[in-house]
Amino acid sequence: VAKWDRNRAVRHLARVGAELGADIIKTLYTGDAEGFRAIAEECYAPIMVLGGPGDQDVVSMVADAVKAGAQGAIVGRAIWQSSDMRKTLDELVGVIRTTR
Repeated sequence: VAKWDRNRAVRHLARVGAELGADIIKTLYTGDAEGFRAIAEECYAPIMVLGGPGDQDVVSMVADAVKAGAQGAIVGRAIWQSSDMRKTLDELVGVIRTTR
C-alpha cells in the first residue's frame, strides 16, 4: 500500500473510531510524519501506535510517531520478543516521556 493510501485509510478509520465513541485509537504508524501529524490533529480521540513484531526497531518508530502527534504506544510483542525486555521497556518509556 502506498504511503498516501495508508495515510488516507488510517485518517478515515481513526475518525470513524472516534465518532463511534472510542476512548483511544490504536493504529499503525504510517511512516510519514507529515501525514500522521494531520491524522493526529484531525482525530479528537488520542492516537496510540501499535508496536508490531519484536524484530523491528520499535523504539525509533515510537519516537517518530510521538513526534508526529501520537499520544503513546500500545506495545506487547516487541517487548517480550526482544532479547532484553527491561531495556526495551525502559527505552520506550523514556522516548514517550521525553518526546511528548
